[in-house]
Amino acid sequence: KVGNGVDSPLGVSFAQGRYNFALLCTEKKISLILYTSESDKDGLVIPLDSAVNKTGNLWHISIEEYDLPVIYAYSVNDNKAQTVLDPYAKHLITTRRWGDLAEQDEGAFKTLKRSVFKESVFDWEGIKSPDISKENLIIYEGHVRAFTMLPESGVPEHHRGTFLGVADRVDHLVALGINALELLPIFEFDELAWDKTNPQTGERLCNFWGYSTENFFAPMGRYATPGGDVSIEMKTMVKTLHSHGIKVILDVVYNHTGGHSFEQLANETYYILDKKRQHTNYSGCGNTVNCNQEDVMKLILESLRYWVEEYHVDGFRFDEATILARGRDGKILRNSPLVSAISEDPRLKNTIMIAEAWDAVAYGIGSFHDPYGWSEWNGPYRDSIREFMIGSGSAANFIEAVNGSPHIFESTSPASSINFVVCHDGFCLRDLVSYEKKYNWINGENNKDGSDDNKSWNSGSEGETADPAVNLVRQRQMNNLTMALMMSRGIPMILSGDEYGHTKKGNNNTWCQDNDLNYFSWEKLENNENFEFLKKAIRLRKSDSVFSKNSFFTENEITWFQLDPKKKTSQKFRGNFASGVIKGEREYYFAFNGGKTAVTAEFPAGKWARLIDTFLKFPENFDETLKNVAQEKSVTVNGHSMVMYQSMQ
Repeated sequence: KVGNGVDSPLGVSFAQGRYNFALLCTEKKISLILYTSESDKDGLVIPLDSAVNKTGNLWHISIEEYDLPVIYAYSVNDNKAQTVLDPYAKHLITTRRWGDLAEQDEGAFKTLKRSVFKESVFDWEGIKSPDISKENLIIYEGHVRAFTMLPESGVPEHHRGTFLGVADRVDHLVALGINALELLPIFEFDELAWDKTNPQTGERLCNFWGYSTENFFAPMGRYATPGGDVSIEMKTMVKTLHSHGIKVILDVVYNHTGGHSFEQLANETYYILDKKRQHTNYSGCGNTVNCNQEDVMKLILESLRYWVEEYHVDGFRFDEATILARGRDGKILRNSPLVSAISEDPRLKNTIMIAEAWDAVAYGIGSFHDPYGWSEWNGPYRDSIREFMIGSGSAANFIEAVNGSPHIFESTSPASSINFVVCHDGFCLRDLVSYEKKYNWINGENNKDGSDDNKSWNSGSEGETADPAVNLVRQRQMNNLTMALMMSRGIPMILSGDEYGHTKKGNNNTWCQDNDLNYFSWEKLENNENFEFLKKAIRLRKSDSVFSKNSFFTENEITWFQLDPKKKTSQKFRGNFASGVIKGEREYYFAFNGGKTAVTAEFPAGKWARLIDTFLKFPENFDETLKNVAQEKSVTVNGHSMVMYQSMQ
């Protein structure tokens, strides 16, 4: 039995024995299609009557409860060959196996055009999100599929590359000292929407990273085990992480969409169009979501609330967040209604908000922390640390970065800054010290994709080498960069795989590579110097609040100088050598030498024991025993290395 239905809430709801279907559509004709099963090809087509099933641009209809799964789609303007998804669907019927061409139709999902209404019961067993202040976060950026795809991960075969696989290896994150996991996109996406091939092997490439969202409410179906309930399994992952003291942050893509559903339903509502009614491309991905349009704002807010309330997600990193502040004409708004609404929403209170404060056209670093209170990926921090440690930057910029970037975030606090040296986008840490050029030919775009501005140095030889001298320099540089990150005010973020020195062979844009370039190599962890060094660096940061305090370094906490501690300096000196003293629960002397030549610097007065010297070989390079007490009044800081001594007084 069919009824008129009501226009709220959008999506499918159930009350008083009836299912209500409601969605936004600006087209003249729309039909609801009900399927009896997943294999039902045709379904029952129910045209909606604009006279009784439409209120403004909202279409609605109700159906009496029936004894079958509620599997549905819509067709617009009688186009039954290309059905569309419900934008508010919480579950989708999707291809079961990752990259299964047998279930595809000309590169697009056959079944990613159907939504399903169901309720999943999950017992959280009283487990809550860990209580960790923002400034104490140590973020690990990872990818669900990449993390456990290889057999060496040790997870059951059917858990590889899934949410449950991540849960199975929570022990690794705990051992490393991580307390926040930031996952690349886990909203439903079509990994086979990219149809290019590897020009060297002929193998098909894919949308591996997932930055092309099909739906803002449904988790990625191929991140479930075969036959598993993706909702239950994702919640199990979140619960497991929480029970081990780890928060969950999702990398979300509201700036553009994949698929065709939004375009067919309400193209001028969902997207920013140009004067010719064509898609604008501020995202660099073919379209731009009209984020500050009232209906779109509602969709995004409801999506965020859903992930927080239903999945207990702790925070979001907004991809190309500058688009969240663009108006209908594409111009950046001084006060974005959407960003303001997210920031002020009581249901999102205490949720971590992180902006990638740029898009394909504009660079807006510093525009989200004040007045919105968000944190921001700090691109200038990345550049300053990189340049200093390869000898091409300035000590002044390096000091500013370590101090928490007050020139950007002075009106708020260092916790506004997400500090990183590398991330998924660009060179990984090993490649940053091994390549000066990108090698992206296998991505099928003639090496035109990916950034050419990497601020990298190959340490003396391009690419992989057996030269022990070059590899020693690379190891030192990775440790130098790690220590700069871990002693800086702000929130540090590391990239999955950097803890063992993962290489992508010079490819700085592996978004389309479903292979070892992205897969986590578990066998490389054993007796790995990077892993041990990073663990100790994180342990040091956690052991003394002076490194993570949510205020900018004061003169009482840090004193900067170059070679002579009696000649204190502010941020006016040049060159690629910087040293100083940090006074926290303990007192530390440190020095960074970004140049090639060794420098002799004087110790401050007192008795000092060596904690770190990256010029030394493992394990002497990070000696927590403090058994090596300095006998001289000066210390040699070798080229491209850093030292840290702890006061024994």
